[in-house]
Amino acid sequence: MKEDEFFGYDVNTGMGCFMDTEAALYLQTYEDKRYKEDNDFYLYEEFEEALAQNYKHTWDWLVTRFHDKMDIAMFTTGFGDGMYPSFWGLDENGEPACLVTDFLIMD
Repeated sequence: MKEDEFFGYDVNTGMGCFMDTEAALYLQTYEDKRYKEDNDFYLYEEFEEALAQNYKHTWDWLVTRFHDKMDIAMFTTGFGDGMYPSFWGLDENGEPACLVTDFLIMD
């Protein structure tokens, strides 16, 4: 990458989430199935009430085990839509060990 470039967390709708690949595949399969049953299905509604319970002025969050199958963390992001820099920490074998995303909310 060039000096002024970065890997980023792309946000649309001002909401973000962290989950592993297995969780993402499960959510996609679930959403596809529900949408075929009901064209008005909107996945966000599955989380809306729980997010509202954690609402603070201008932000909310939810850490949950969805359908007792997978873990997901959802949250409003920094300044809403845009690209937020993300950095992977690697272990001694060069494998990903942690992820840090800067949502640009602190100086």
